[in-house]
Amino acid sequence: MLYLIGVGLSNYDITMEGLEACRKCSHIYAEAYTSNLTEEKLKDLSKILEKKIDQLGRTDLEENAKTLIDAASKEDIGLLINGDPLVATTHKTLLMEAEASGVDTKVIHSTSILSVSIGESGIDFYRVGAVCTIADWSEHYHPISFYETLKGNIERNLHSIILLDYDYKSQSTLPIEKAAFIMREAEEHYKKKIILDYTRFLVLNNVGTENGKIKLFTFSKLKTAHIPGMNTIILLANLSDLENEWVSKIEKA
Repeated sequence: MLYLIGVGLSNYDITMEGLEACRKCSHIYAEAYTSNLTEEKLKDLSKILEKKIDQLGRTDLEENAKTLIDAASKEDIGLLINGDPLVATTHKTLLMEAEASGVDTKVIHSTSILSVSIGESGIDFYRVGAVCTIADWSEHYHPISFYETLKGNIERNLHSIILLDYDYKSQSTLPIEKAAFIMREAEEHYKKKIILDYTRFLVLNNVGTENGKIKLFTFSKLKTAHIPGMNTIILLANLSDLENEWVSKIEKA
């Protein structure tokens, strides 16, 4: 059996069902590719489970996924995933490959950045549009197609949750100031007046943890913001009365 076990966002978000599944497993691995399973969180989980936890990176989960699946065909294997297991495409693919190989699987859900972002920000669940990601740029790779998602959401007066590329080495997301630079470049390319100096954003920093906080920025301030850690951005559409009351509370905090 291959267990995909969500461990939420804080150090102690694993569910009772998740704990019971881990205790059945001969080996437990932590997914260290798509999200932030810090050394502190791994140490806490290992202590709770009283078991060793080995980390798996991109190659283990993609190119060498068959090794993990073959092991799960012989014994119970647990894969711990930060947040909820089925948010990232990598985990869906792993699940389908295991099932195609005749390996039994079970998914144990937990809190995700999407559910926590909506709840903590105070925006209406029904007014959230398509989610997009700002990917880091490299010498020959400058993706800006996320702008089309923002444009479509704003045209329907929907808020936009913007995920930022995760860097495993630094255990943090793309720096806010770099994300703002990429958004400005996208605006220069498309020229649809979505990203302007007065455009308002919420920055959700380490939400779901005891150190989580939310701040309101105009784009002019976002361009120079330096907020270390795990960040998610929400581009705000027009706010309802209730949303405006909640966001005003954030602004005054």
